[in-house]
Amino acid sequence: MGEAIHGRGLDTAEIDATRARRPACVVRAAQAGDEDAFRTLYRRLTPDLVRYARILVPDGGRPAAERLVAATWAGLSAELVRFRGGEEDFRRFALASLRNRARGSRRRRHRRPAEVSPPTGPARVPSAAPSSVVRAPDAADSRPSTRRVFAALAALPRPQAEAILLRLVLDLDARGAAQVLGRRPGAVSAALARGLRRLARQYDGGERIDAQGD
Repeated sequence: MGEAIHGRGLDTAEIDATRARRPACVVRAAQAGDEDAFRTLYRRLTPDLVRYARILVPDGGRPAAERLVAATWAGLSAELVRFRGGEEDFRRFALASLRNRARGSRRRRHRRPAEVSPPTGPARVPSAAPSSVVRAPDAADSRPSTRRVFAALAALPRPQAEAILLRLVLDLDARGAAQVLGRRPGAVSAALARGLRRLARQYDGGERIDAQGD
């Protein structure tokens, strides 16, 4: 046993184990109907979902991205009860769900263009979420340098843009990004390298882009 902490009988191994369990506990609490836990997941994951959605639906800007995220959360709230894993697992699952929903929407538009009209007005989210409207929570997303990042990524082929966004902006490892994309880690790494080479040529001798904002 390690050294007791503050005389409470907790050793360092127990504390480390408790910390490791916390993310899974948030998911389990949300699955059990704890609305505060669901709101915690919502607040933590929505910024990443909005950023990814801006790559998946670049033509619609932030409003389209927020509508896509709201629709994804509606599905996630129904699927949460059957989910198995911790918070990082759920994060990857949510990103993959967002991507699948965007792909399905594109396929439907291509099949029935006359029947599809984009929704207007603010996007609605599940009642357990902290607000009835999705908002991009990070003020850095509105900065000019951040807008330049998304404009640069939107000009890339989508596989390259997604690889850069997932690996370098959302900080997933190669395996996690591969799970989101449904591809092999090697294919994701190759797309990342090609995308970075394109960006390097685009910005050769020009301005530096910074995903974290000014």
